[in-house]
Amino acid sequence: MNSTTMNTFTLNKNDVTKQYTCSRGKGGQNVNRIQSCVVLTHIPTGIKVRCEETRYQLKNEEIAYQRLTEKLSAIETEKTNNTTKNHRNNQIGDAGRGVKKRTYRIREDVVLDHITGKTCRWKDILKGKIELLK
Repeated sequence: MNSTTMNTFTLNKNDVTKQYTCSRGKGGQNVNRIQSCVVLTHIPTGIKVRCEETRYQLKNEEIAYQRLTEKLSAIETEKTNNTTKNHRNNQIGDAGRGVKKRTYRIREDVVLDHITGKTCRWKDILKGKIELLK
């Protein structure tokens, strides 16, 4: 298997460079002489993840891949949410008072289209004659 999967996001391991270094901090001789720390770099985005939680290189590598996948998945989700939000705002606007498209004054039997500037009767709109405003 060549990729790690989380939810719907797939991480291609060919896009990741691995680097092994000595850990930092407490641990005595083991920290100084064994390269148990793993640094993963995602080449397309440049995101780096460093893991030195355990004494074992393979376990640290697993944790680092998991963290990298989570970060990239969060970025992908945010991109999707932003495009959906922008698409929605383009369709409906911000729903403010200045963005209204039509005014319906039912008591006066008037419908005013603010985009075209045309006016027609409310009863005609109820009959389906929307083309009067276009």
